[in-house]
Amino acid sequence: MGYHRSENQCFRRSGNPQEIDTVNWITSFWRVVLPSECPTFIGFKISDLRQVGFSQSKAQTILTVSQQVICNELELSSTYAEPPIEHIRQQLLQIRGIGPWTVDYTLLRGYGWLDGSLHGDVAVRRGLQILLNNESINENQTRQWLENFSPWRALVAAHLWNME
Repeated sequence: MGYHRSENQCFRRSGNPQEIDTVNWITSFWRVVLPSECPTFIGFKISDLRQVGFSQSKAQTILTVSQQVICNELELSSTYAEPPIEHIRQQLLQIRGIGPWTVDYTLLRGYGWLDGSLHGDVAVRRGLQILLNNESINENQTRQWLENFSPWRALVAAHLWNME
């Protein structure tokens, strides 16, 4: 299904630092500052990341993820034909600053996993509100509606995202 098993690709393929989500903070930093296949953050401090525009919490998240990857505490690569999505999800959700949307988006962009709901995205909810002509649809209702499209929820969410 087009999964990418490099431990760095799952973050590097996701975006740029102007985006709001954690995935993009991490990917952009790795792509710009650490282009090698073996990243190291030894010697980097939160203040270094703050100087290039990251907030305190974003900088802490970047350093936490990086340190866990370096120490093999965060296993993002896999020798399986399909990565253990639920295992990766649980690992990422344990990190402060990373929530369900960031995990689903990381899995989508980094591993090609198409079943991430992305129901927490405001643009996805707004697209569903437009589609159903119902301004009162909330995050939980969006999640429930997207469940009907498993295992292709991320694709449906992408269409909703583009409806505005």
